[in-house]
Amino acid sequence: MDMKKIRYGFALGVMISLSATTAAMATPTSYSPSTPFDFGVNARTRGIYSENSSNWRLRDDNPSSTWLAAHPQAVSNNSNLWDGRASLYVDDGTSSYDAYINSSDGGLTFGDCYQDVNGSDITIECADQIVNGLTLHPEVYYFADHNLTRVIWVITNAGPAQIATNVQLVDSSECNGTGNVEASNGDLGNGVTGDAAFTLTSWNWMVQSPMNSSPDSCAIEGSVWQAPGSVVNASDVDMDGNFDNSYITFPVSIPAGETIALASFYVDGWIDDNNQALNIADPSNPYMVSRAAVIQATKDLISSDLTSWTTLASRGVTPDLKVVNFTPASGGDSGSGPALANTGTDLTGMAGIALALLVIGGLTLVVVRRRLRAAM
Repeated sequence: MDMKKIRYGFALGVMISLSATTAAMATPTSYSPSTPFDFGVNARTRGIYSENSSNWRLRDDNPSSTWLAAHPQAVSNNSNLWDGRASLYVDDGTSSYDAYINSSDGGLTFGDCYQDVNGSDITIECADQIVNGLTLHPEVYYFADHNLTRVIWVITNAGPAQIATNVQLVDSSECNGTGNVEASNGDLGNGVTGDAAFTLTSWNWMVQSPMNSSPDSCAIEGSVWQAPGSVVNASDVDMDGNFDNSYITFPVSIPAGETIALASFYVDGWIDDNNQALNIADPSNPYMVSRAAVIQATKDLISSDLTSWTTLASRGVTPDLKVVNFTPASGGDSGSGPALANTGTDLTGMAGIALALLVIGGLTLVVVRRRLRAAM
């Protein structure tokens, strides 16, 4: 009976440690381009796609099948969002991650991207590529509880010397010239008036919504590219006059052997007209009420959770990853943010927990042995 206690104490520690490790082990699967999936009750995506077999982009998003079933529309307004988002260029504007997607040049193919989960959230991570001396890859995160996608570009300088360069994020809006625009600094405008009157470098985020004259031309889309006062903020923000394409340029300097990351967020929203006839002139019209509510909800999400490295913004990110465009330039944590409980696919933390549990099992064994000696 006493030996059974000894064996049980040790086995318990081993069993707990192994079960804890197993619970966190992910089984990523190869991701097929433009594969559609619903994430959460509101949003649907076609994931990563390659336009003309050369461009790495995120596919336009739609309302999920659940949302569509609950919101029959008299006025469509369920148009795809974003012509394309999260392309990345390094230094000269010609060498880009995009160019390495094309399998004809021997570079990255979609077989190099893998899909996984973090609870109900969905992740897609692609393989490293070397662009202008930097090793980089994208990590895409779909939040199940928000109409929200995050893209993190992980950039490593594996060379022997520091590299100083420009990294440019490129997004293309679905609203084109038919969208109203509201920016983080209070700028208001639309794609008709253009960007001539705006100081775009002071923008940290913007929200576009359909104009009254073209209510079903686009939905509501928000983009966030930095937190103010970060280690790295954009040196230049340039947009087409109709706000179709945006080009956000970050100057980065990466010491030899170090890794940094740049994050961007994309918020999507759709307008429910309650299946009623549209009357733009009536503020109480269901479409007008819904549009105002969705715009406000988008701005609330951005201003409360996406203008710093919050628990939501950093969900599923390894705590020591330096996301430089969301890291305070002075004071606070020098890493990416607070050390969060990692419930994602990274096994490092769980391995430590497993080891601790194994130690507990060993201590249980010691305690049992001591009790046996005391009983002798």
